[in-house]
Amino acid sequence: MSTVELVYARGSMFGRDLFHYGLSAVVFCFCALSPFLLQSISLSRIVTPVDLTLDLGAWEKTVLTVCVVFLSYALGQLLLVIGFVYRALWKRMFKKRLSHVRNLVQAEEKVKELVSQDSSGMRTVSSYPHDFHVFCEISAFSKLPDAHAKFIERYNTLAFLRLSLSSSMLTGGLICMSLLKITCMFYVYPMVTLWEITGIMLLRQHFITQTGFLNRVAVTYILGKESKE
Repeated sequence: MSTVELVYARGSMFGRDLFHYGLSAVVFCFCALSPFLLQSISLSRIVTPVDLTLDLGAWEKTVLTVCVVFLSYALGQLLLVIGFVYRALWKRMFKKRLSHVRNLVQAEEKVKELVSQDSSGMRTVSSYPHDFHVFCEISAFSKLPDAHAKFIERYNTLAFLRLSLSSSMLTGGLICMSLLKITCMFYVYPMVTLWEITGIMLLRQHFITQTGFLNRVAVTYILGKESKE
């Protein structure tokens, strides 16, 4: 890989992650602070972040923008971690009840079986029981990088984006419910209910996308082994 290609790859990865985590942070803030946003709308003049920065100089605006970007990045990562907690709870509660959870478990077992059949992957399965698919994915990438870029990476990114947005809506909705007791804006409950339902739907879609990701990893891994033979 040339220097230009390497810089482009690193830049695109950073831009993708920044968009991913930043979008999750924006959705979370909107869901969690909606009572105060509605209260500001009821005022004669809406106070926006732009209004608060009009009196700042160029350097102050630049520093503030950088701080907001990095805080959004950090908040998005925290929301993704919380999303993993939601996923673990959902998986434990509905492992035998919902088809999309069962399909994910079956896909995980399929990839785990493929890795365990490889002598070099036995240690991976025993040492990293929750990340066994990484060995399979890296092997698929090393043998069929084009197939990985076209058919696997997109599903991986989409799965985490849906999980992060689901966490943003679920967590933001819960915080909004607690704020309603302070603001007494109980007419916001239907909106909060819509966010919680949307968050659950996105969580379900994450399970479906994650299943597709693991299935694609398994197929690419098998094709890579066959091409090598």
